[in-house]
Amino acid sequence: MRLSRHPGNTRSSGAAPTSRPSPVALVSRVLGAIGVIAYNWWIHVLAHPGAFPLGPNAMFSDLQARTVPHSLDLRVFDIAAGILLTLAFLLQRRHRSGRMQQATTWMVLMGVAVLVEGLFPYQCPEGLSSACRHAEWTLQLPVPHYVHVISGIVEFGCATATVLLLRATAPDDPSMLRRCTIRTLVVLLLPAYVAIAVAYLSDHGSLIVEPVFLLMWSATMLVMLGEPMAEAPPRRSLHP
Repeated sequence: MRLSRHPGNTRSSGAAPTSRPSPVALVSRVLGAIGVIAYNWWIHVLAHPGAFPLGPNAMFSDLQARTVPHSLDLRVFDIAAGILLTLAFLLQRRHRSGRMQQATTWMVLMGVAVLVEGLFPYQCPEGLSSACRHAEWTLQLPVPHYVHVISGIVEFGCATATVLLLRATAPDDPSMLRRCTIRTLVVLLLPAYVAIAVAYLSDHGSLIVEPVFLLMWSATMLVMLGEPMAEAPPRRSLHP
């Protein structure tokens, strides 16, 4: 009797890819792709500016506030995106190892954060109302408002952590497109954060800066969804 393990090569960035996408890979990518589309509901908002109250410092979370028309419709998109992205990356996580598994874990947490944002909207649009902004900073708003704020911070933090982990795997990635995308994301991180900080503090420009982040995070999710996946994790088996 001898103890053997199913063979499987690994690379530093993750588990060994299969020659063709497995059913799990296909399902996760379809779920994830639909999730990314739902995540980008803001494109619809910009395409129909007359239907939503947009201001120079409005953030898209302001449009989901309970007091804003059509806010429920926009929250449904976040809820759907959060569920689909969480499921997609949970399916992929068990087929990853090393840094890629860590990056996929951050993507799962990001999906959960997006879901929570949809479930707990702003009480009022702080980017559109100075009174709401004052009430927010003086902690006068209901708890769900701050749950949304914290979830947004978690969303950005998880996506940023994923980009930094992908940076370490980029040199070993066989896809030139993914390598170029990852390097572009890394280069954009610092100036994008500086821009959104200036926009937030000056009360101008958030509507221009925030889409940059949302496109960056969408690209991050698509890179992760496109990463090769291994077959089922190794299992111990006995052979005579």
